[in-house]
Amino acid sequence: MRYSVLLTARAIRDLDAARLHLRQHAPETAERWHIAFLESLLLLESDPLRWPLAPESSTFPFDLRQFLFRSRSRKANRALFVIEGEQDRVLSIRRPGQPLVTLRDLE
Repeated sequence: MRYSVLLTARAIRDLDAARLHLRQHAPETAERWHIAFLESLLLLESDPLRWPLAPESSTFPFDLRQFLFRSRSRKANRALFVIEGEQDRVLSIRRPGQPLVTLRDLE
């Protein structure tokens, strides 16, 4: 089964903020990172269940999963998503060092 991947408005804002943050320190790297991150999310199309539950999932009324994307620095960015039928909805992107997301963060 093939799933579609949808980024919510919140996830798009988070991704843009991460790119802008990176651009301040490494402008050339920021665009490459952004493209690589988006391309890597396509892995969710084939088997989203292979990605584990996020550490904060137990505080949510649904299964919140995380997709880890590691950059060359080996720091992990997290795409937090839910599976809804044949769609993977990315709810938030968390940069390294950010606290765990809460339900209130996603409202």
